[in-house]
Amino acid sequence: VLPSGEELAARLHQYSEDHCLFDVLVVDADEQQHLYEQVDVCSTEPLVHPQGSTDDAPASAVAPRVDLSPGETFRDCDDWPCPWMVVVNGGVFERGSWERDDETPVTEVIVPGPFAVGQFEVSVGQFAEFARATDHDNGTGCYVRRRSMGRNTWDWTNGLNWRNPGFDQDDSHPVVCVNWHDADAYTKWLADRTGRPYRLPTEAEAELIAKASATNFEQSGRANCRDCGSQWDGKGTSPVGRTLPDSLGLTGVFGNAAEWVQDCYQTGYANAPRDGSAWSPPNCERRVVRGGCWFTKAQKLRPSARDYGKSDRRSGCVGFRVVLGTRR
Repeated sequence: VLPSGEELAARLHQYSEDHCLFDVLVVDADEQQHLYEQVDVCSTEPLVHPQGSTDDAPASAVAPRVDLSPGETFRDCDDWPCPWMVVVNGGVFERGSWERDDETPVTEVIVPGPFAVGQFEVSVGQFAEFARATDHDNGTGCYVRRRSMGRNTWDWTNGLNWRNPGFDQDDSHPVVCVNWHDADAYTKWLADRTGRPYRLPTEAEAELIAKASATNFEQSGRANCRDCGSQWDGKGTSPVGRTLPDSLGLTGVFGNAAEWVQDCYQTGYANAPRDGSAWSPPNCERRVVRGGCWFTKAQKLRPSARDYGKSDRRSGCVGFRVVLGTRR
């Protein structure tokens, strides 16, 4: 017997009347899977006639968690190292700045919420769990910082990868020397293993979080960057969670490991969506990177600051964190 729309609404936790349509995966008594597309879970009408069904339907439905409330922390695992998550509100904010051309025009953006974001960057230990389970390719090298003739350069170095990024790390450090495809593959594996819709943050979500995080960024010890005043400044990553948390309960939003986001890079926001979704056209070659890393100058760690890298480029500066929420 299929549940009514009213029962589905209770299970899926409706955020607002503006967000009622979800794809719903139903498993019947015979263990047959039916994918119901664009179900109005706010309706009390019975659910009838699937619009589509498949035996290969994904284990992770696109409906959000049933228990998201701002300020909550949780994990979707018991006996393996999955990320700790913090629930944050969405909201309306002014994206961008007039300081750089690629941060203009300043526009109002609406980010739906609440949604959950990784309390820390994804760690070496967490990425190792994924690599073991999937036999993921480590790559053949990584861009790492070198000091040559009085200058700092980032040079491709064969033989380095996320297991050995050219400086000391252990499982508690944020994973670096991962490209955008590595990060995206991790989120898809995490979604499949947990049955939850994990993904990379959109750039709008990342800036919303950064603006909230920046309210007490000037405190000493809040970040690991080239001149932030931490014991790790300019040397390499610090263990996740070792700097002071921000007002949202997150650490590492600025500095430590810069973070891949979902969006393809474009110069400026003239054509960027204003609903919190990602701009991600096919065959994207450059993805946005946010937050700066352990070698970024403090003055460059601004909430609106953005960088980019080739999707297949691995750097000892760049890692990622995850978000839990419907695909945007």
